[in-house]
Amino acid sequence: MPNATQTTTYLAFYPVLTTQLGTGNSVAAGTANSNEHTGCFAAATTAAAASFVSGAGNAVTPNRLYWSGAGANYAADIAAGPMISIDFLLAATFQDSFTGTGTRTAAPANYCDKQVQSLADSTAVDVTTTQGLKNTTKCTYFIIVAADKGAPSFKLTTLGYYKFQLHYVEWASTDMTFIATNTYMGTVAAASTFPMPVKNTYPASGTAINFAFPQTAGGDSHANWRPMDWTAGSMGPFQYYAPSTGSPYLGVTTTSVDSKVLMNQLNAKIAENTTYNSAKSTYDTDRTAYNTALSNEKTRAADFFKSIFEAPITIPTRPCQPTQPTAWSGPTIDWDVAGAAIGTVNETGKLASYGVITRAALSGVNVSLNSGFLAATADTTSATTALNAGSGHTFGLLGQGDATNPADGMAWANRVVVATTTHGMMVSMFPYDNSDTTGVAASKTIVMNIKAVTWNAWKSFQAPSQPAASVAPDAAAATYLAASAAAVAAVAATMM
Repeated sequence: MPNATQTTTYLAFYPVLTTQLGTGNSVAAGTANSNEHTGCFAAATTAAAASFVSGAGNAVTPNRLYWSGAGANYAADIAAGPMISIDFLLAATFQDSFTGTGTRTAAPANYCDKQVQSLADSTAVDVTTTQGLKNTTKCTYFIIVAADKGAPSFKLTTLGYYKFQLHYVEWASTDMTFIATNTYMGTVAAASTFPMPVKNTYPASGTAINFAFPQTAGGDSHANWRPMDWTAGSMGPFQYYAPSTGSPYLGVTTTSVDSKVLMNQLNAKIAENTTYNSAKSTYDTDRTAYNTALSNEKTRAADFFKSIFEAPITIPTRPCQPTQPTAWSGPTIDWDVAGAAIGTVNETGKLASYGVITRAALSGVNVSLNSGFLAATADTTSATTALNAGSGHTFGLLGQGDATNPADGMAWANRVVVATTTHGMMVSMFPYDNSDTTGVAASKTIVMNIKAVTWNAWKSFQAPSQPAASVAPDAAAATYLAASAAAVAAVAATMM
């Protein structure tokens, strides 16, 4: 992907890592073959790639890109999995960005908007990419939300060009490891802005931290690398104790389902209850009117003089009772231990089919890190705004669709949100068509709307209680109803 100028910048980045992490190690050139490979690694860069990170610096074991071909460490590298994320590394290379001060230079210069976007409230901001994004360039943006101000999110609202891979990574500042210098990262972003691309530098989970390094098809579940594997808006797998009435394994057997599937089922039950409660409210009003008229008619009929001299009271049609919904019989999310292991559910919860959202398999227990790709559009023949309605992401969610677009109360944290912690998201547009030397046309733009959204309101969301059953109307003797009918007929006769 780098052009002639950027190739030098890109390759010079390796010595920077070397000085921070250990002694450089020469490896034979070859063809890049990394699971992190975005399609933007130009073949010309491989011949000059000589300095890679290894050595004992900071207790880092050999950390290399995958290389196809011979090499003393090739087999070991494949077995260990990729040690350097190309997507992180590529994001940290040069781009021509608007500084955010003064007047933006006309395209194709400043083809990237201001790179670091800091949000202190829920005001939405448009980030615009222009002519200049093409086969040899890229744009990377940072959405940084101030402490206690919510979580980052974005959505493409204008898509004047679609031949790029849309990559993101998100973090709580206490979890992320950053590159300490910006010497080889262009002239815009400050130091400690870009995520460190080396796997072993991440928190306590150590080498088990796979949020940025899915290795095989089976490893794709480690992050949102394959958004089609998740229901849009998923928080991850929901593992719960299966109901096993009469079984000796009640409270032992567990099963899993996508958390969004459960949430959809709960929402359907809530909608059913809401519809019933509305019908019951109308019914209760009608029942009260019916019972009142019936009671008054009974009183009138029981009075000798009134029964002779007063017309019967009109009794409304007896209202029909709405059918009470059944109680929720599915599993229940134990929010008190969300993000923890299933074994932390207490004994009472086990017997009641409680479970947890288990993001441990994604990025380490109680770690906020997540990374993945999104499709810019579902139609690669005529990209328009209407075709990328689901090209957005909200912090913590998986999959892709309307349910992942920015919305208050939807951001998910796999941990307790600390009020003093900032949350960030890096979003990159990596063009994939090496033959497309035009890229974004002069009259076109890519607009990404970003905003800070509030954290998961659904954390207090539980299975709804069964609504109260409706009460039947009072019983009425046939004589009262007949008298009421006669009264209605008499009134009607006077109007003839």
